[in-house]
Amino acid sequence: MSIADHGMMFKDLAEMPLFRYVAPESVDGVLERCSILDLHKNEVLIRQGDDNRSLFVVLSGELNVRFDSPDNDTFTVLGPGETIGEMSLIDQKGTSAYVVAACDSRLLVFDEDSIWSLVRSSHAAACNLLNIITARLRNINSALRTNAP
Repeated sequence: MSIADHGMMFKDLAEMPLFRYVAPESVDGVLERCSILDLHKNEVLIRQGDDNRSLFVVLSGELNVRFDSPDNDTFTVLGPGETIGEMSLIDQKGTSAYVVAACDSRLLVFDEDSIWSLVRSSHAAACNLLNIITARLRNINSALRTNAP
């Protein structure tokens, strides 16, 4: 089911990091190809090592990122507006963690073609994606420094 079928419009997304400063005409046709995914509490979205070809944007709810097992302690929590799957989508390697719904959650799903179409059509979206990835790497570096012996 597409985003339009859920009554969602670009204005609903405009404040989310991926869409900040993105002109609405840049997403014409792209959002129509996206779908909505509803997850129930404790449902696994991504398993560590999986092949992933989608980028997910949290519309509502929260997702826990966990290493080594879906039952391990949560490394970080991702909430509305945050993205999941960008690293494995870009580098075409297995996913680096488990992602589990902390509560009932709704996600916007970009398949590989759709996210690259968005990046090609909007310089702002491409910059936003770089900023998202950079912030994610900085958070990981900070956690590594905190936990270093």
